[in-house]
Amino acid sequence: MLRFVIITTAIIGCAVAPAWSAQPAGSPNAAAIRFVLDPTWPQKPQSFTWGQMPGIAIDAADQVYIYNRNQPAVQVYRPDGAFVHAWDTEPCKGAHFIKIDPEGNELWTSTFGDPDMIDYGSVLAQTLDGGFVTAGERVTDLYTWDADISLVKIDGDGELVWEQIIKTDAHCVFGTILQHPDGGYVIAGSAFNGRAFDIFMIKTDAEGNVERG
Repeated sequence: MLRFVIITTAIIGCAVAPAWSAQPAGSPNAAAIRFVLDPTWPQKPQSFTWGQMPGIAIDAADQVYIYNRNQPAVQVYRPDGAFVHAWDTEPCKGAHFIKIDPEGNELWTSTFGDPDMIDYGSVLAQTLDGGFVTAGERVTDLYTWDADISLVKIDGDGELVWEQIIKTDAHCVFGTILQHPDGGYVIAGSAFNGRAFDIFMIKTDAEGNVERG
């Protein structure tokens, strides 16, 4: 968890380094973590201009992959912040998937959604058949909280299997999506009711259709 917090903060241009703060034994703040700004992380090439960053991943070597809405869209940095390499992708307005091999090379990119709307995936799971499923939102713009839930299932080669929209007219925050043993899917998160967030859980069948209890 600590590494994820450090890396995520660094990616948005505010890198931090942890330092253990000495506290008296038994103190409620004992072994508290103190964060110190590291403005040198990462060493982004001067020619690069970052846009919105909807995606981040870390590989087995702790290299950090970022996806941003400028080009080069995918950039890779070592844990010490040194730039490794980058590549361009097609502009992605909808929900998109990028698969990378163990050497860090792009295998395929897939984009889905309504071209007149904004679709994005928030949680991702690999399915029992080797494909992937994501849950996120479909909105008219980035400034509205009236949204619907978007479900997208692709196969192992990035080809669309099905896409479903669950009408909610509410902004949702997603916690997880997982595949149920019966082949369906369970989505958990919270939805804004106009004053606060309510917890929700949705069960679908194998095609992403909501099952009514």
